[in-house]
Amino acid sequence: MESVERECGALGGLFQAIVNDMKSSYPVWEDFGAKATKLHSQLRTTVLAAVAFLEAFQKVADMATSSRGQQMAWRSLAPIWPTTRPGATQHQDRRLLSGLSSTQTIRHLHRGE
Repeated sequence: MESVERECGALGGLFQAIVNDMKSSYPVWEDFGAKATKLHSQLRTTVLAAVAFLEAFQKVADMATSSRGQQMAWRSLAPIWPTTRPGATQHQDRRLLSGLSSTQTIRHLHRGE
């Protein structure tokens, strides 16, 4: 009987310690949740701005392609787009440009997937 009372006392003390720890850590978790929500909102805004930029870029590329042919379109963008990025090969840059001009990429980003 005495061992049961001792075990119940130990469990009660453990429960009380857990409750006290949770009371003191609640503000930290609340702050963490608020900051995570703010980060999510900012990332979403950033993605939407990037999508809007890519859609505008797509319109420029479409306009240039339809008016002078595909080769002339990329040549007309040459003054605003560096020929290579630091550390990137020309092949990687061509893949990047073709990916940016893909309407599937833009639609995929716009849906938030």
